[in-house]
Amino acid sequence: MPFRHRPATFHALPPPIPDRPMEIPRPKTHHDLLRRDPPTTPSPEKKEQQYKLTKLLLNVTVQRSLGPVHVVISPESTVEDLIRAAIDAYTKEGRMPPLVGSDPRLFELHYSQFSLGST
Repeated sequence: MPFRHRPATFHALPPPIPDRPMEIPRPKTHHDLLRRDPPTTPSPEKKEQQYKLTKLLLNVTVQRSLGPVHVVISPESTVEDLIRAAIDAYTKEGRMPPLVGSDPRLFELHYSQFSLGST
């Protein structure tokens, strides 16, 4: 005789009711993060201003480190600014292994060959 319901220890969620599909809770997200004004039909000049980025969130992984450092910078920042911000965040968080120095000229920035988002 086959089991119709497995014990709750095997599954964290109860089995779904056949006539009603189980809903997965989703976080509240904003679909248009760049929009500043209420939706209207702006002129081409306003459209460029409306979608201007103000900050970028980048993940920087230091070689031999356990995980990435999250850095928030402006789009106008240089590579040296990004390296400096990553070094500051890495040092502030007390990551291991400790860095050789804090001069951004001692470090290089490379695209990850293992990340799909780096292309």
